[in-house]
Amino acid sequence: MDIRPLDLDDDAEFRRFHQVMESAERFERPAAAMWSMDEARVMFREPQPGERALALVAVESGRLVGAGAAFLPTADNLHVDWVMPW
Repeated sequence: MDIRPLDLDDDAEFRRFHQVMESAERFERPAAAMWSMDEARVMFREPQPGERALALVAVESGRLVGAGAAFLPTADNLHVDWVMPW
C-alpha cells in the first residue's frame, strides 16, 4: 500500500477521495454534516487563510482504498495539527 498526496488536479481521484471520506464519516456519525464535493474542492484546492490543508490517499493495487487529511496552522498554534483519517 502506498500513501501519497492526493492529486488535486485529477477529478476522478478527487471524486473517489470524497467518496471514501463521506463513507467513513457516515459510518462513524450517520447524522453528521458532511462537506459537499464543491466544499471539499474549495477546502483542498484553494489557499485558506491561517491554515494549510493536506489531502492524502492510500492506494493499493492501483485502487484508492483510504483517505485522510491534515490541517496545519500557518499563523498561530503552530505546535498542533488536526488530522482526519478515513
